[in-house]
Amino acid sequence: MVNTPRPKSALLSLLYPVMLRIFFFTMIWLSLSKGEFYGGLPFAVPAILIACWLGMNLRGPEAKDIHLGVLLLHLPFFFYKSTMSGLDVMRRALHPQLPIDPVLVEFYFSLPKGNPRVFLADIITLLPGTISVDMDEEKIIVHALDPHMARQSDLRRLERKVAGLYRIDNCSWSQGL
Repeated sequence: MVNTPRPKSALLSLLYPVMLRIFFFTMIWLSLSKGEFYGGLPFAVPAILIACWLGMNLRGPEAKDIHLGVLLLHLPFFFYKSTMSGLDVMRRALHPQLPIDPVLVEFYFSLPKGNPRVFLADIITLLPGTISVDMDEEKIIVHALDPHMARQSDLRRLERKVAGLYRIDNCSWSQGL
């Protein structure tokens, strides 16, 4: 008898994202309640279940999920960039000459519409001295404290990391360069 891989059951494919969200929202609840979970249990359980239901049902049709294993591999990069960003902005703010030359940069997306683009807009803020200020169907506007802080190559590299998180491999990376 040949062993063939069993297909995922419909129940398992439904339960996995639900259990993942319940775990995630429970961890948030525990961190906000300082570990006193049982005292607020009558409020916690409905709040967690409502948050889970909203997370499952209020997603757009082009919603994609982040691959958690890849996210864990990229966390050190994101923490490093966030720390460096804070230190750089602090250095510039405390410098006597205030070395800034603000600029707005247009960056054209290669990512598909939906969550990946929104996540990229959020993550851009981790680059030192940058913040996403506007976004439309084809591009994002990035404010930078210095023209060298929002280089197209850095933004494209960040976009590739976000594509990896969402398991997207068919982007047109040359667009907008």
